[in-house]
Amino acid sequence: MKRSHILWVGLFGMFFWVLTTMPAQAISPPEKGGTFPDIVLSVPADPADRRYLGLSESGMFKIPDIKAGVVIIEVFNMY
Repeated sequence: MKRSHILWVGLFGMFFWVLTTMPAQAISPPEKGGTFPDIVLSVPADPADRRYLGLSESGMFKIPDIKAGVVIIEVFNMY
Protein backbone atom coordinates (compact mmCIF):
# COMPACT_ATOMS: atom_id res chain seq x y z
CA MET A 1 0.00 0.00 0.00
CA LYS A 2 2.82 2.37 0.87
CA ARG A 3 4.46 1.85 -2.56
CA SER A 4 1.30 2.90 -4.40
CA HIS A 5 1.12 6.11 -2.34
CA ILE A 6 4.70 6.93 -3.24
CA LEU A 7 3.96 6.24 -6.90
CA TRP A 8 0.90 8.51 -6.88
CA VAL A 9 2.75 11.31 -5.10
CA GLY A 10 5.58 11.02 -7.63
CA LEU A 11 3.21 11.09 -10.59
CA PHE A 12 1.34 14.07 -9.18
CA GLY A 13 4.64 15.87 -8.59
CA MET A 14 5.77 15.26 -12.17
CA PHE A 15 2.40 16.40 -13.53
CA PHE A 16 2.51 19.57 -11.43
CA TRP A 17 6.12 20.25 -12.51
CA VAL A 18 5.20 19.93 -16.21
CA LEU A 19 2.23 22.28 -15.85
CA THR A 20 4.19 24.95 -14.00
CA THR A 21 7.26 24.90 -16.23
CA MET A 22 5.54 24.96 -19.64
CA PRO A 23 5.65 28.36 -21.38
CA ALA A 24 2.39 30.15 -21.92
CA GLN A 25 0.89 29.14 -25.26
CA ALA A 26 -1.26 32.23 -25.72
CA ILE A 27 0.23 35.14 -27.63
CA SER A 28 -1.58 38.43 -27.41
CA PRO A 29 -2.68 39.84 -30.76
CA PRO A 30 -0.65 42.69 -32.27
CA GLU A 31 -1.76 46.22 -31.51
CA LYS A 32 -3.50 48.21 -34.25
CA GLY A 33 -0.80 49.21 -36.71
CA GLY A 34 1.64 46.75 -35.12
CA THR A 35 3.55 43.99 -36.83
CA PHE A 36 2.52 40.36 -37.23
CA PRO A 37 4.41 38.12 -34.78
CA ASP A 38 7.28 35.97 -36.05
CA ILE A 39 5.91 32.55 -36.90
CA VAL A 40 8.28 29.77 -37.94
CA LEU A 41 6.86 27.17 -40.32
CA SER A 42 8.21 24.00 -41.92
CA VAL A 43 9.17 24.22 -45.58
CA PRO A 44 6.73 22.07 -47.60
CA ALA A 45 8.07 18.71 -48.78
CA ASP A 46 6.38 19.03 -52.19
CA PRO A 47 8.67 20.82 -54.69
CA ALA A 48 5.65 22.43 -56.40
CA ASP A 49 4.56 24.00 -53.11
CA ARG A 50 8.12 25.27 -52.48
CA ARG A 51 8.23 26.83 -55.97
CA TYR A 52 4.80 28.44 -55.43
CA LEU A 53 6.02 30.05 -52.20
CA GLY A 54 9.42 30.94 -53.64
CA LEU A 55 11.28 28.83 -51.09
CA SER A 56 14.38 26.95 -52.17
CA GLU A 57 15.75 25.24 -49.09
CA SER A 58 14.31 22.70 -46.70
CA GLY A 59 13.92 23.21 -42.97
CA MET A 60 12.04 26.18 -41.55
CA PHE A 61 10.93 29.57 -42.90
CA LYS A 62 9.18 32.74 -41.74
CA ILE A 63 6.36 34.64 -43.46
CA PRO A 64 8.70 37.38 -44.80
CA ASP A 65 10.72 34.65 -46.61
CA ILE A 66 7.79 34.05 -49.01
CA LYS A 67 8.56 35.60 -52.39
CA ALA A 68 5.33 37.56 -52.95
CA GLY A 69 4.15 41.13 -53.10
CA VAL A 70 1.27 40.38 -50.72
CA VAL A 71 0.74 37.51 -48.27
CA ILE A 72 -2.81 37.03 -46.98
CA ILE A 73 -3.08 35.29 -43.60
CA GLU A 74 -6.46 33.96 -42.56
CA VAL A 75 -6.94 33.49 -38.84
CA PHE A 76 -9.50 31.02 -37.52
CA ASN A 77 -10.93 31.42 -34.03
CA MET A 78 -12.12 28.00 -32.94
CA TYR A 79 -13.16 28.82 -29.40
